[in-house]
This record gives sequence, structure tokens and C-alpha cells, in this order.
Amino acid sequence: MKFFKAFLLLFLMQWATVVYGRVLYFGNKSINLLQSCTSTHKLNVQYGNEYWCAPLTTTWASDSLHVEFGGATYTVCDGECPDDSGYVMPETPPEPIVLPETCEWTQTNENAYLLSDGRQYFDTQVPVNSRNNIEVTAQVINGAYARLFGTKGSSCNFDMTLNNVGGLVIFMGDGSANSYTFSTPNAKNVYKTATNKSYNSYVTKIFYANDTRLNRITKNVYDCTDANHTMLVLDNDLTSIDQEKSGGIKLYRIIMKDSSNNLIHDFQPVAKGTDICGVTPPTNAMWDFVKKKLYYPAGTGEMGYGVDQ
Repeated sequence: MKFFKAFLLLFLMQWATVVYGRVLYFGNKSINLLQSCTSTHKLNVQYGNEYWCAPLTTTWASDSLHVEFGGATYTVCDGECPDDSGYVMPETPPEPIVLPETCEWTQTNENAYLLSDGRQYFDTQVPVNSRNNIEVTAQVINGAYARLFGTKGSSCNFDMTLNNVGGLVIFMGDGSANSYTFSTPNAKNVYKTATNKSYNSYVTKIFYANDTRLNRITKNVYDCTDANHTMLVLDNDLTSIDQEKSGGIKLYRIIMKDSSNNLIHDFQPVAKGTDICGVTPPTNAMWDFVKKKLYYPAGTGEMGYGVDQ
């Protein structure tokens, strides 16, 4: 009997323990998942061989799970929700949707943008190459804390960041930094790199903002490629800033070119549900006019979509 009581007490202690771990994201909402569940934890989540649960009231529909959270109802779907009531963005974005090469859809409004709250970014899925160039049109709403583009975990560094005082910080090649005082940090700006020349084992890179060459921001770097890492937009290895303090980062366009100025990609914002040659993205995404593919944002939470008036 004593053994049974001890066992029961141990069981109840383990059952009552709340262990916070993974997080499930619904747009800008987040729910902490638990490993020790009670009868009110109706939502079960499988991650690999691990099982998690959430303290939510849930009801099953025909092909989706409806979740009540904070007085609002969300829908968990594996893909596109049929009633367009919700979508769960994964940490790693789904594979791009490939459309026919004959598809000529393009974003005609240059004021359309995707909006990051600092937790979402865009993976171009282009391997790092010092001879390639990138052009990012973006607006940091309050002029602070934005990793405009760059790499993570790569020995080839190609980073541009807007710091908290409106200055541009450049990391290139060997990781040494250059800084530039910037006069319009919270305007819609075009940030880009250009290859001035390539010779022997070196590449000369120049950084621009709105077609103005940034003084002293010219870097001679070893010709560098990294097939294991890709160029990112709104993310890089500068971890000392809190991008969620930006107040929001609008991403209007991403253009990528090789050292001969040939167009590699032209990423344009597209709203979920838009009909692109018979395909409708289940979440706000980027359409690549060159490769005829729909690419989804990375990070946590869903990027917003809007059009400047």
C-alpha cells in the first residue's frame, strides 16, 4: 500500500509538472507547447518522435483543427486552409512552388511589400558567392535595428545592417566592420552591392544606398563560395541587435545578379490567395519572376502584406 501511494504521488508530481519547450505559431500569435499534459490540453503536436500538447480548447473540422486562443479562433492546416481562416508558418519554409515557364505574372505595384515584425526573414536559397550581387528595397519603420541582408554561419561574410542610431554597418570577407552615417534610415531605401572587378583570387565589392556609393565602403575580399549556406534578407550573423525593436520592416523587392550583371532572381511580394497562373499561395510570399517560383518566408510567424498609399 505504501508503495502504491508513493508511486501515485510520483505520478501526480510528474503529471503536474509544466515543461515549456517548443512554440506553435499562428501568424503573430504564439502558444507555448508543454510536455506534461492535463485534461484541458486538447491539442497534441508531434515533432519527430516527441509529443507535445497545448492548453487549448479545440474542435475537429473535416480537414483542419480549429483552435480557440485569446478569444479568437485559429485554424491549423497542413497547407492551405480551405476557408482562408488561418495558417501556421513553420520555422523552415516549405519548398518553393514551381510554375510553368510561360507564366508572366508580375507584381505591378511597386508599393507592395511584405512586413516583418523582426522574427521573419527571407531565404533567397542562393548559395553564397562573392561574385554575386544583391539589391534589397526595404523600409525600417522607426529607423533602427535591421539586418538588411547577409549570411549566417558562413565563412564568407556579406552583411549589411542598420544599427540603432541609423548607421549602416558592413561586414565583408574577413569579418572586419566598416560603418557609414546614413541620413534616411527610416525611408524606403535601396541597399545593394556591386562587383567593381574580379582579379586573380580577389573580388572588389562596393556598397550602395539609393545609387549613392557609400564612402569608404569598398572591400577587397578573397573570391569565396559556400554551397552550404545561402544569402538571407532581414537576417545575418549580427546577433547583438534586437530586430523586434524595429517597429516593423517592409520588404518591397529583392534582385540578385551575377558579376556580369545578369539577372539571377527578381523576388516580388505577393499576397496569399492571389491567383498566379492557376496557383494561389497559402500565405504571403515572394514570387520570383525569373525562375517562375513561389518562395515562402522563413522564421517564426507569418509576414504581413500591404501596399503603401
